[in-house]
Amino acid sequence: RYIKNLYFKWLCEREPDVWYTNYVISLLAYDGSNNYLDEVGRSSETGTFDDWRTVSKKIAPGTSDALPAGTKTVYVKVGTSNASGSGTSWFDGIQFEEGATATSFVCGSQFTINPSGTQSARYDGDGRKHLYTMNSSQNITKYQQDPAGLNLTESYTWDTTIPNTMTSYTNPEGKIWKYKYEPEKGNLITITDPQNKTQSFSWDSKSNLTSYIGKKGENYNYSYEGIDNLTSRDPNYTSQAKEYDNLKNLKKETNALGLAANEIKNSSFENDIDTDDHLPEFFDPNAGQQNTWSVDSSQKVFGNKSLKVTASSGNTDFYTVIHSDGIIRNQNADYVLSGYLKNVTTSGQQSTVLSVLACDSSWNVIGEVGRMTLTTSSDWQRWSTVLKPADFPSGTNGIRVKLGASNSTGSGTSYFDAIQLQENPVDTAYNLVDNSSFERGDYFPYYWNKSTVGITRWSTGYSGAGVSIENATLFDGVRYKYYFPYDRNKDYAFTAFAKTENLSAKVAHIKIEFYDANKNFINGLTSEMLQGNTEWHRLSVQLSKNQAPTNTVYIRPVLMTGNATGKVSFDNVRFQEGRITTDYGYESTNTWVNKVTDPLGYITSYVIEPKSGNVLTKTAPNGDVTEYTYDSMDRVLTTKPPGNDLLVSYHYDANGNSDTVTLKKPGTTEEYGHTTYVYNGLDLMESVINPLNGTTTYAYTPSGLLQQINTP
Repeated sequence: RYIKNLYFKWLCEREPDVWYTNYVISLLAYDGSNNYLDEVGRSSETGTFDDWRTVSKKIAPGTSDALPAGTKTVYVKVGTSNASGSGTSWFDGIQFEEGATATSFVCGSQFTINPSGTQSARYDGDGRKHLYTMNSSQNITKYQQDPAGLNLTESYTWDTTIPNTMTSYTNPEGKIWKYKYEPEKGNLITITDPQNKTQSFSWDSKSNLTSYIGKKGENYNYSYEGIDNLTSRDPNYTSQAKEYDNLKNLKKETNALGLAANEIKNSSFENDIDTDDHLPEFFDPNAGQQNTWSVDSSQKVFGNKSLKVTASSGNTDFYTVIHSDGIIRNQNADYVLSGYLKNVTTSGQQSTVLSVLACDSSWNVIGEVGRMTLTTSSDWQRWSTVLKPADFPSGTNGIRVKLGASNSTGSGTSYFDAIQLQENPVDTAYNLVDNSSFERGDYFPYYWNKSTVGITRWSTGYSGAGVSIENATLFDGVRYKYYFPYDRNKDYAFTAFAKTENLSAKVAHIKIEFYDANKNFINGLTSEMLQGNTEWHRLSVQLSKNQAPTNTVYIRPVLMTGNATGKVSFDNVRFQEGRITTDYGYESTNTWVNKVTDPLGYITSYVIEPKSGNVLTKTAPNGDVTEYTYDSMDRVLTTKPPGNDLLVSYHYDANGNSDTVTLKKPGTTEEYGHTTYVYNGLDLMESVINPLNGTTTYAYTPSGLLQQINTP
């Protein structure tokens, strides 16, 4: 072919004490039959150079160095001569490239191989050698960087019975990492580092990863249905649930949800009032003025009630302190205290306090931690704080949540609702269900009613206690004791962990039941159903606004099974307000996602080209539409953002690099501007010319490492 604009450059060095040596570098042109035509672009100079010198020549049509007609092949010629003495010429970094200007020298890596010695070598652009030694299976056993100089050596050993499994790695400092595997399937089970710290991996019979334990004991758990990951759990005890259709397409997934249970009983004050102190069940007076409290149904965040406490400087005591039932403290655990507070000042300064009382083994108070105080008049606010083990006084064996109200200069009212104390470092949304992990109870967990069919047990759960139903003969389940008032202007989310063992039919599920004003059952909204043997994973039900039947007044969560032999177990129930689910829709071939509904109900939709999967249009939740076109290689040709004022077009070079981006007025040839990108022989960006004609250049080492950026 005829080469139009070509440049070459080289580096050359001379002996400093020789004066008559001549160097030559040029191009030799040949025709299609390999007949010599001419020499062009000749550079020649006599003399001595003290250091390397860079020279470049332009080979272009219409110049004295144009290639002769009929040129099909060119060769680079380098030579030296001395007609009256002796001398030496050195050449390095010879580069022959197509383009308008000569670029910095790059050469990438070169490779050699020695099959008999099971070795190979790589020489980078700076001339550094990297030597590789392999075993008979072509697994690398030794890697040496710069063997003639630094000789930084890394070593690898491999199992002789399990193919391609590395058993150890030694770094250049001699530190060793060790690896162990399952003998039959070859799954990695442990990694031990030079400090003897171990990472562990567990796998199911299908070689799906079921758990990972990190160096610090952090635990990740995963469960599956077929090849699909249905639930994952991270070290902070948050989990995500997923649901798939029969084509293995992801239909929905939840946000990451906390696993920690609320340690506070009757945390939104819905249960019975004690007759002796007139406080909600599981709360008692601690100090200060008595009988300043009441359960209030006009001010609330969740359910039907909140706790109201008044304070006044006119009382014998200007403050009141109430505490929860005692909780045995886990000495090594983090806790999160949270709750909704409302502060109303009539006069003076009203203070609303939420904190934790630290107690000794006899329940004597020895300190207060995590104190949060609201002193300004405000509507409901959610407050939360994390309590670390070091925050508690020495000797803290028990803890209680403290609710306080005070006003030493006037009068006012404090309100409390949705109080949570979670044994976990991660705060979570308020769980409407008390005793959600079934840890508290006498013969069966508090606040839960047994199924009327099959055998219901208080059993081992996902983490701690759970409930199970075996050999049911009808559809029924374990129901929460209380009914929740239904607000059709709210979303509700119900999730629970479930596990099945030899369940003969697809009947295990969770359900939100709907009831009328007289608490008569109407119908329900169910999750996916399970059968057979499934490991613990989270099921979910999302009740959208106004979705329940029109006569629904109450709702209630149920852990369900049906007519089947076998066992289903449940644990870690969460029933909360709001949306937690992202839903996915698919186009007609059930291959490509064309609709995503996020947890806030916002919808993003796509028009897809069925064969390629390319997005042709994207419609945002606000209705804005972005349009795309593609070339035959599925590269974006144009993007049209929302509106009618702009079209962005893309052009690519022969190597697939985007070399021009142009901003146009749609439907016209009018340009707003364009950006040009130039690349070197390694497809590294050499320069960018912006719409204002400003140029940014990039310089690289011969190995292709970025060395310098020059801005306009």
